[in-house]
Amino acid sequence: MKKKRQFLSDLNGNKMVEIPFIKLFQKNKELRNQLYQQYLKTEPIPEVSLYWENFYSSDEVARMIEENRDHALYTLRSEFHNLLVKKELPEKYYKHSIDHTKIIIDLKVLFTDMEDFKKIVLRKMVHNAKEFAENFAKVIIFKLEDIGILNLTKIILNDFLQEQKNGIIERELIFENEYQFQKRHGFSFESAKAEYRELKRYSDVYITEYLKNLSKALPPQPTPTFINKFDNISEVEIYKHFKAGLVDKQYLTEKELNEYLKAAFELKTKPETLFKLKHTPTKQKIYTVFYVYYKDISQKKHEKQKEYAALLGDYFEGYKTKIIQTNWARDYKTKK
Repeated sequence: MKKKRQFLSDLNGNKMVEIPFIKLFQKNKELRNQLYQQYLKTEPIPEVSLYWENFYSSDEVARMIEENRDHALYTLRSEFHNLLVKKELPEKYYKHSIDHTKIIIDLKVLFTDMEDFKKIVLRKMVHNAKEFAENFAKVIIFKLEDIGILNLTKIILNDFLQEQKNGIIERELIFENEYQFQKRHGFSFESAKAEYRELKRYSDVYITEYLKNLSKALPPQPTPTFINKFDNISEVEIYKHFKAGLVDKQYLTEKELNEYLKAAFELKTKPETLFKLKHTPTKQKIYTVFYVYYKDISQKKHEKQKEYAALLGDYFEGYKTKIIQTNWARDYKTKK
């Protein structure tokens, strides 16, 4: 839980404004959870602010720096580095990094490509507008597909389609008038805008066609009928996991699954009549479904084990939470 709090604190911190597309992760729970999974895979790095928190609150630290009263912080920084050099710095002063996740690294490269597309009209280097714009569209689509988050791909491409003005050109006129602009670039402001509109039109046609084909190729996405108030996993991910493990194996009907998810993840209330799993070859097959959710998807620590075991034990006939916990205590291995 501490890592999740640190992640959310970092995600919404002041330093994040410099990271491209970060607002998408701040606003979208599904994207935020996917970023968090990558965050946990980054190599923990020493963080002096965690050491300062032993002595001052984050607000106090901010005031000390702002008011130039940070001598005490420099002293603590020296202590911190001495411990680090001597390899005696406790693990609690290390943390994962959003900046080092593959998603963010790839998005920074993508953002640079998109900014270069806007700047190109100031360099007068385009000889074939259609070819250049379509190649640009192909590159950003390829990079988004490589990141591999469908929802992110659709959001970024749709946002690009909506953005018709070239902010880079517009900012030029903040610092100089149209005469100065033409003298420096050798062409007028209106000429630059017209050239960008042409490039944008060709790239938009290619991207729009891609998104249409993408929608046709995709199977209908499930629409969960519950709100997850149990943990921080997205409703779609929960639904997909338990549908694959319970409905597709014909242990539950889809209607029963939706009723179970509503009771367990939204209402968090044990039903008067427990759900019944049908045609289960062994109980261990069912243990596996819930163990994988607990250990691999939610990635919770041992102290949360009882709550996750109860997702099965409190809601299904013939299953006891304590017995499930005993099974999981052996670090039960998934059996196909």
